[in-house]
Amino acid sequence: MFNVAEFMNKIQFPQLVDALFQPVDKRRYCKYTNTDLVCHCALRLIAGYDKDSAANQLANDPLLSNLDFIGPVPRQTDISRFITRVGNDQNGRRQLHLLNSAVARQYEERNPHRRITVDIDSTHLDTFGKQEGSAWNSHYKAYGYHPFVAYDAQAKLLLSAVLRPGNNYTSLHAEDYVEALQREYPNHQLLFRGDSGFAKPALYESVEEHHNHYVLAFSHNTKIDNDAVGFFNADTAFQVQAAPKTKYYEEQYRAHTWGGHKRRMIICAEQGVNETVPYYLYYVTNMTVPARRVVEIYRARGTMEDYIKESKNGFAMAKTDSHRMADNEVRMMMGVLAYNLTRSMALLTLLKKWRDKLVATLRTHIFYVGAVLTSHARGLHLSLAQSDPDNALIYRIWKKIQRLDFVV
Repeated sequence: MFNVAEFMNKIQFPQLVDALFQPVDKRRYCKYTNTDLVCHCALRLIAGYDKDSAANQLANDPLLSNLDFIGPVPRQTDISRFITRVGNDQNGRRQLHLLNSAVARQYEERNPHRRITVDIDSTHLDTFGKQEGSAWNSHYKAYGYHPFVAYDAQAKLLLSAVLRPGNNYTSLHAEDYVEALQREYPNHQLLFRGDSGFAKPALYESVEEHHNHYVLAFSHNTKIDNDAVGFFNADTAFQVQAAPKTKYYEEQYRAHTWGGHKRRMIICAEQGVNETVPYYLYYVTNMTVPARRVVEIYRARGTMEDYIKESKNGFAMAKTDSHRMADNEVRMMMGVLAYNLTRSMALLTLLKKWRDKLVATLRTHIFYVGAVLTSHARGLHLSLAQSDPDNALIYRIWKKIQRLDFVV
């Protein structure tokens, strides 16, 4: 883990925590600062130790206990008290979200004019017992929370995560969530992709006011179904075409409940072999590219499920060990920070073929290193095992880390 610790030091993550994260702290005497606790929680999750009790084992680790930019490894009791203390502080939890946004922006602002494709979705975090905010979700058929998540589709960074009670519908406050994302990246052109749960007029208007774009799936209803059938019946050439076949139509559409102007609706008609009528899929967008391209852009969103699984399984973002919802929000944000630090390191220091590897693979080849740590001349010396086949890769990553230049 020495390369991860060095990366955190080079991007000045501890200084970033000092500047942005200042929760209420009434401790008269403390061995570990808030920065120490955040940094070590992130390192522990990146290393794959998702249980708080693992901190007691890592406290004896000679490398993590001797890092010069943060204090020693805290114990499990210190971490539990930290989570409870920040959970009691609403402003402290908000600062964790600001800290995560700052970590993501460190990479995004290196390419200030790049268009960011933002995949938005709601996901499920399992709960157990009568935990605060837990509710039955009929879609997932389980009790839990129902948070918002937003990923950069190209960089795979987790731009934002907001924990919500389990009984909140997908579209509830979705426009506020998207509005906040747009304010965080005022200099970037944003393209939002989302399922039909996000298709609501208030969200369209928010994106249009910021001169950004959206491609959202749209639910079936009688009006648009009749329009789609009308297009199909009038298209005799498509009817005689051999299956499987796909055809794209479009119209200016406005639901009865919408105010304002009509919006561009893409109708995708797909008919398979042995099917007598096509199946229709609908997409609402303000993009001007051809209809086929709109559908292709939306369908590329399918990889987002892989990012969500990696966040949950690789970094314990779905860990809900606490009874209170606020404490579980702190746990979730620790996982989000660990995920983004790992993604930033992959984007800035790894070879292209390694950037999209799962964190389990990175741990095996890069993070877990066979070495001997010795103390000599008031310094620590790390000697890598000569038989390690990944030594050349590890040295190359180390050199790239040393060339990084960040200013907080």
